[in-house]
Amino acid sequence: MSEKVSIKTSFNAFIFTHVFISLSAVTLSISSYLILTPSGFHKISLPLLAFIFFSTLFVYNYYITSYSFSQEKPTPKDKWIIENEKQVKLIFCLSLAGIIYTTFFLRTDQILYLVHLGVLSLLYIFPIRLGSFEFYLRKLPFVKIFVLSYVWASVTVFLPASDLGRLNDPQTFLVFVERFLFILALAIPFDIRDFDKDKRENVKTIPGLLGVKSAKIASVFLLMCYVLFSLSIHGLDYVSLSRACSGIFAVFLISRINDETADAFYMFLIDGVMIFHFVVLSLTYILI
Repeated sequence: MSEKVSIKTSFNAFIFTHVFISLSAVTLSISSYLILTPSGFHKISLPLLAFIFFSTLFVYNYYITSYSFSQEKPTPKDKWIIENEKQVKLIFCLSLAGIIYTTFFLRTDQILYLVHLGVLSLLYIFPIRLGSFEFYLRKLPFVKIFVLSYVWASVTVFLPASDLGRLNDPQTFLVFVERFLFILALAIPFDIRDFDKDKRENVKTIPGLLGVKSAKIASVFLLMCYVLFSLSIHGLDYVSLSRACSGIFAVFLISRINDETADAFYMFLIDGVMIFHFVVLSLTYILI
């Protein structure tokens, strides 16, 4: 019994401190290397990947340290974070230290490009208040999901592309569009998860506009567009195969979402689609 408890405790820490989602960002970034150059594995910049890992870890943990939990109906995730506040703050501090250290390995042009992404990420986390004026990016109608998708696609495509000297390559832009569609499709289920909370806070989202069932259909539709778009630009190669597999897997998971779906389902399985995509891409990259 104690072994099971230990495994569950470790799993919760891995998921709820956002180490897993940070690794997902790294795998998407490696995927971009594999897509943009034939010798992708040999071109990977470890300092850049470390920066992406720590910056993702920082943003997500900063969000939960400033997040107000529901007192009426706290979720298992809420309870875990409250009970492990010191651990979360430690991860937050370590991620900040990691960002500071790895920034020294980035080029000036990469740092300058990251400025606007950092601003968007911070505006997503907390509001700007000047007297009676308040600007909170997260509460702008239907905006948060598109900002999140843009930031994720930019970090995981444009940063590796800049490292490869292919930032202005038309193919890079096409891969960015693919990635944007992919992240947008995976982000909708999280808006479904937050449906009640967003409704209480009067945050307008796609599930709030269309309803949960139609939002799931919209997510599936975006995944279909993602796969078809990939086929149109890559043809029948290892990239398209990985896109099709990850798309089918994501559709299967989204179809199983209901009112009782736990946080761990979203944070491990839905986010895990990104890692699944990387695994399939890597295998097909090596074998085909």
